[in-house]
Amino acid sequence: MRVSYSWLKEYTDIPLEPRELADRLTLQGLEVDAIIEYGNFTHVVVGQIESIEGHPNADKLSLCVVNVGQERSLSIVCGATNMKSGDRVPVALPGAVLPGGFAIKVSKLRGVQSEGMLCSRSELGLEEHSSGLFILPADAPIGTEVARYLELRDTAIEIGLTPNRSDCLSHVGVAREVSVMTNSQVRLAKLDLREAGKPASEYVQVDTSDSGDCPRYMARIVTGVRIQPSPQWLQNRLVACGIRPINNIVDITNYIMLGLGHPLHAFDYDKLERKEVLVRRARAGETMVTLDEVTRELTEQDMVITDGQKPIALAGVMGGLHSSIDNGTTTVLIEAATFDGSVVRKTAKRLALHSESSHRFERGVDPNGCQYAIDLAAHLMAELGGGTIAPGAVDCYKAVSMPRTLLLRLPRIRQILGATIGVEEVVQILQRLGMTVLSSQDDVLQVQVPTYTGDIHREVDLIEEIARIYGYANIAPALPAVEALPPQKTREEALLDIKQTLAGRGYFEAINYSFTSASNLEKVLGAGKRVHLLNAISEELAVMRTSLIPSLLMNIKGNLHLGQDSLRLQEISYAVCEGHDGTGEIPPSRLLLSGAVCGEMPKQWWTDSPQPLGIFHVKGDLEFLWNHLGLALEVRPASRPWLHPGISADIVLDGVTIGYLGEIHPQVRQALDLEARVTVFEIEMEPVLNSSLARSWGFSEISRFPSTWRDLAFVVNQAVTTQQVIDAMRGSGALYLENIRLFDVYQLDGERKSLAFHLVFRDASQTLTDVIVDQQIKAIVESVSRKTGGTLR
Repeated sequence: MRVSYSWLKEYTDIPLEPRELADRLTLQGLEVDAIIEYGNFTHVVVGQIESIEGHPNADKLSLCVVNVGQERSLSIVCGATNMKSGDRVPVALPGAVLPGGFAIKVSKLRGVQSEGMLCSRSELGLEEHSSGLFILPADAPIGTEVARYLELRDTAIEIGLTPNRSDCLSHVGVAREVSVMTNSQVRLAKLDLREAGKPASEYVQVDTSDSGDCPRYMARIVTGVRIQPSPQWLQNRLVACGIRPINNIVDITNYIMLGLGHPLHAFDYDKLERKEVLVRRARAGETMVTLDEVTRELTEQDMVITDGQKPIALAGVMGGLHSSIDNGTTTVLIEAATFDGSVVRKTAKRLALHSESSHRFERGVDPNGCQYAIDLAAHLMAELGGGTIAPGAVDCYKAVSMPRTLLLRLPRIRQILGATIGVEEVVQILQRLGMTVLSSQDDVLQVQVPTYTGDIHREVDLIEEIARIYGYANIAPALPAVEALPPQKTREEALLDIKQTLAGRGYFEAINYSFTSASNLEKVLGAGKRVHLLNAISEELAVMRTSLIPSLLMNIKGNLHLGQDSLRLQEISYAVCEGHDGTGEIPPSRLLLSGAVCGEMPKQWWTDSPQPLGIFHVKGDLEFLWNHLGLALEVRPASRPWLHPGISADIVLDGVTIGYLGEIHPQVRQALDLEARVTVFEIEMEPVLNSSLARSWGFSEISRFPSTWRDLAFVVNQAVTTQQVIDAMRGSGALYLENIRLFDVYQLDGERKSLAFHLVFRDASQTLTDVIVDQQIKAIVESVSRKTGGTLR
């Protein structure tokens, strides 16, 4: 939004210079993108053409003698043809710098000296293209600076508005913001409408019953207008805001849109066929020619203004060429309306037809602003166009928009802003923003919000406005008090967390039926008691599962047949307890977490070939999960009939076996016709959930001191497990031992092996010396030797 500084001063007192005003607006929430100076050129004066002669060396040039109020007249070469002797025109003297950086100096044109330049409107920056010189009024004082005579000097402030600030898409809206910062009043001109003739209701009828997208539609009639250029002051206002002047009627509608933020449209009344205005949705395939002379094909999603017969405007977007104002217009129908922003936005986007009007309607226009906007338009058309205003206006206002009433709690202001603002100052800020405090009781204010503030709907919106006006710089910065509380999870959240953690390790979730075939269970788990269904769907789904593993193996088999050669599957579900014979209404069940893995790790740059997925990969995944749950994974060598001997183990928690992991026995794979080697695990979840949810969380400060590390290798018997060695090191009393990591296993002979560990030491209060670390190492070596019989290699 571009606002004119001089225009802004008509609406409110501004004791600030433009750049200072721009800074204050930015601090108040209206970010200024640019400041543009208009009419700041000098050495351009009013001159009178005394004589015109042909150029001796160029047929298309002429030589003009011009009086600029100096001791002698100037000789200036000119290429325009629309001037005559006696005309008064802008003259750029040597030394002038015109808009665009064009410098004027004495020069020779086709062998004839030219002492300046006669200027057109475009050369003064008043329009984009000009066909000839700018002919000034005959009474323009010779020698007077053109910028001062035409009152061209102005400063435009370009504001980058966010979509919620539709109230500032006008000079009045920005003036309200300025009045808040300067504690002044906003002034709107009082209108004295001199109406005559038959009333507007006899000229036109308005019907919006076919459209619920037009809350209000007003129409006024002005007769006997003369189409002519707008006065210079009006053209200056439009140019400063980036709008091209067209004629007095169209310029007035643009002037009011920029001034009040309410788009208007002017129709040539005599071009309306049925002398009525009907607002409706377009019909499929209907077409109209818009003002840009493009034929638009409409859809039922578009809203149109019609004359009862055909579309004469795209509602809120652009008028139609058929009903546009031209030099022959004498009677004008003025439209002031509000339309549904979503409908306007969809039409503008579909047709790639974004306009100043659609920009405002998309963001919201106050329906209660229609009356003053249309009255001001009629007043200006009568004044600048010599027209007569028909009495009254046709007003179709379905649901009257009323001011919103909100409750504002003063303690809530302190809670959100972290600042204590007195009730009197809060009331004053709200009143300066145009709001009304209806009542104040028990630290609660009842606030009435005007309808032109479209983005204030909640208490927190009021608090944001208070903070904006109070000044963010006046609110002392303070860090929020954050209390570190241990995370609390429900059972359902814990189960979801487990699924997501395994998903992060590459496990896809499988969801299988709770029943399967008896043969599958027997092939995997062997013979046993089964719970049979009374009305089984098929033999393949005839018994309740006692384990999730058979179903996962069938999933693996099916995916292998489809060409998926590397798989990680997980499933959390209930299974019937083993040994149940099916008697009783509800068989006892247990919640299980099961997984199945087969295939290879993706080939990496440091390996020559892909690495097969096996039991240690699965164990690593479970260790990651256990660490995430705050538990320590403990596995013990064990064997089960359906697992490969020597490649299986039990999973233990608090000394109790809760599950197993291992590779499927080759005979089981043969029975299932499963070629790939598959590693599985199955864990009872109740003990895991109970331990995980019951554990206490602790927080410790991150140490400011560096760590130190040592590598130790122990020679132990084959029967000694890595976990036993780790437990021995942990139980050595080494206070500063922070982390242990196994990084090498070396088989010395059939009875002995070497286990190499990386040990990290750290103290939270000091940097550890070699003497202290050596003492820790000595205690660790002695503990391992005593508890496992291992020796330092």
